[in-house]
Amino acid sequence: MLRRIDCVLEPTRAKVREGNAKLQAMGLQNREPQLRKASGYAFYNTALYDFDPLLGDAPHLAANLRNYLAGFSPNMREVLERFDFNNTIEKLDGAGLLFLVVQRFRDIDLHPDQVPNHEMGTIFEELIRKLNEALDENPGEHFTPREVIRLMVDLMLGRDRAALERPHVVRRVYDPCCGTGGMLTIAKERIRDWNLGAEVFPDEAIVSSLMRQLSWSHFLAVIYLNEPLQRDFYAEMCRVQRWSVRQLRQQIDPMLYERTALSRRPEAVVEAQIAAQREKDAMTTDLVLKDPYVLDFLGLRDR
Repeated sequence: MLRRIDCVLEPTRAKVREGNAKLQAMGLQNREPQLRKASGYAFYNTALYDFDPLLGDAPHLAANLRNYLAGFSPNMREVLERFDFNNTIEKLDGAGLLFLVVQRFRDIDLHPDQVPNHEMGTIFEELIRKLNEALDENPGEHFTPREVIRLMVDLMLGRDRAALERPHVVRRVYDPCCGTGGMLTIAKERIRDWNLGAEVFPDEAIVSSLMRQLSWSHFLAVIYLNEPLQRDFYAEMCRVQRWSVRQLRQQIDPMLYERTALSRRPEAVVEAQIAAQREKDAMTTDLVLKDPYVLDFLGLRDR
């Protein structure tokens, strides 16, 4: 699993590290939204290590591997902590096997371009099967075979196919178990078989709210922002300022929200000011003035 994540983040690793250093120099406390954007995923890693540098410092491999794990974004650290990696590192290091194990996995390319999500899920399930058979247990108790999942997905989506083939239709797919993500992966594949333009978003409530406020093109530019307050800010500014899609992207790329005085306020204050603007159409200086200087249209830089 750790090698898979490492391969996924490899193409944007340098961009994330560079972005993190720049944002730190700017004194920005909440760097998560921009680092997620830089990584291209909902998680990232800012550590100076990956599998190659880890092996280059064999005497300190255990300590450096722990530092590598600590470099993940909070949401990914929460997942990894449940695998008890620290205990595994300690056991492998004590047995003199840590270097060999990391080296073997370093030599395997598990990037999605080489091993698609479906195949990765199958690999994980095969590992579960082998381990459970070795313990004389039934592996079927721990995962649902893919053939069964395909049948379930077809039964679930079949009656809705006509709607799913149309544009701008929102549907929520919920997997109450979400072990290897097979149900979600196959549901996504089936929907895209029927509708090549289908997009996947993590939160249906956010989708519904933004679609009421924005055109479809504006919506696509805003929905990928990870922070709710960012989305609310840009959606409201689009409504009041009547930004075109091009203008919206020109404001998102240079981090307009992060440079407003508003972004430095507590979340409750930000929510209240955006709500007040929505109700009264009253622009506040915090919504417009950039910290530490002035407005974009004056042509002044933030330094």
